[in-house]
Parts: sequence; C-alpha cells; structure tokens
Amino acid sequence: MNAFWLCCWLIMATLAVGCTSPAADAPAILFLRPPDDGGAGQLFVQPLGGDARQLTGTADPSAPEVIDYAPAPDGERIVYATQAGSDTALRLVEPDGGGDRLLLECPAAECAAPVWSLDGLRLLFERRPLDLSLIHI
Repeated sequence: MNAFWLCCWLIMATLAVGCTSPAADAPAILFLRPPDDGGAGQLFVQPLGGDARQLTGTADPSAPEVIDYAPAPDGERIVYATQAGSDTALRLVEPDGGGDRLLLECPAAECAAPVWSLDGLRLLFERRPLDLSLIHI
C-alpha cells in the first residue's frame, strides 16, 4: 500500500471514529478491506475493543468493490460508493449491515467522495466521467 492510500485510510478511519453501533451504543471504526475469503474490498465496522464485522457484500462474494464511504452525522446510516468495471453506484447501509439499498447508479462515471450535510438530511458527492484512456495495464 503506498503512502497516499495509507494516509487516506488513516484519515477516513479517524473520521469514522464515533460512528455508533446500535447494539452496543459504543464508538466504532469503519474501514475498507478485502473479506477473509478474498474478493473486492468491502466496508467493515469494528467496535473499539471488539471484532471486525463485514457490512457490505456479505450475501454476494462477487459484490462490487467499495471505493469510498461516509457515515451520517448521527451515525445511523452510512453511504458508500461501489465500482464494478466502468460503472459506479452510491448505496446506503445501516451500521448493523441491514437496510442496504441503492441510492444512485452512475454508468460510465465515477460517483464518489460522499459528504453529509451537518444535519444529515442532504448528501453531496463528486461525479466525474470515467476516462478509461488513463488506465494502463
């Protein structure tokens, strides 16, 4: 992992501290990592002093990769961005992994960098056309 992505991960993990778990009502950390059985990166939650639990892609091992996320100010919802090929989407999930639903599909574009308004009623995000000519394999 290069220094840029490590720095981004640490910033996002720091921002996510304070997102609450409804079951324990305790602070938790949100982070991205591949599931234990491999596959694309997914969103996990880990209560402080507890074990990590996968929130996204639990029912589908071929679920698209989670590329970004943002917890709501009240900690009751988490918006996350997924990418599958040249398509991205914004989805919403509860901190216990329930209520996962599609908010917006972004075909041939990257929709990411979600940010909640302070009151948690609005969501801002960045939408950029996906330029596949920049990808070199």
